[in-house]
Amino acid sequence: MARLVVISNRVSVPSGDGAKRAGGLEVALRPALQHNGGVWLGWSGKVGAPGQLETRSVKHKNVEYVVTDLSKVDFQEYYNGFANRVLWPILHYRLDLAEFARREQYLALESTDRRYDLGARYGLLTAQLALALHGRDRQQVLADLVELLAVRELASTAQ
Repeated sequence: MARLVVISNRVSVPSGDGAKRAGGLEVALRPALQHNGGVWLGWSGKVGAPGQLETRSVKHKNVEYVVTDLSKVDFQEYYNGFANRVLWPILHYRLDLAEFARREQYLALESTDRRYDLGARYGLLTAQLALALHGRDRQQVLADLVELLAVRELASTAQ
């Protein structure tokens, strides 16, 4: 059987001290993860300054836990905002508690100390370009952009 991959808002990494951490998702998925092997990705539970955030990997009982810290802004806007005020109520059939349109504060992406508002016009496109230009395929992304712009320019001058 293939490895199971779980992505959740928060990950409770086993500490080795035998303490039980009984969140509903953990109780439901832990046996399958331990039996089949897998990886669980999510928030570490730690909040830090943007330049001091860490991503760590811990292996325990056939499961690799990959956790990352959140900045104070992301903790407040995403975790306390979107995750707890929108996702949790919806996924627990408590639509009366969901706050759908307080603000689009949690639609953001932070890359190299710059925040991109995904709710703004072209925000998602700008964020995707920023990520692509910071990645290993930077040269290919630049070449594709130049080609796209050239084709567009040729099409507009032909009209």
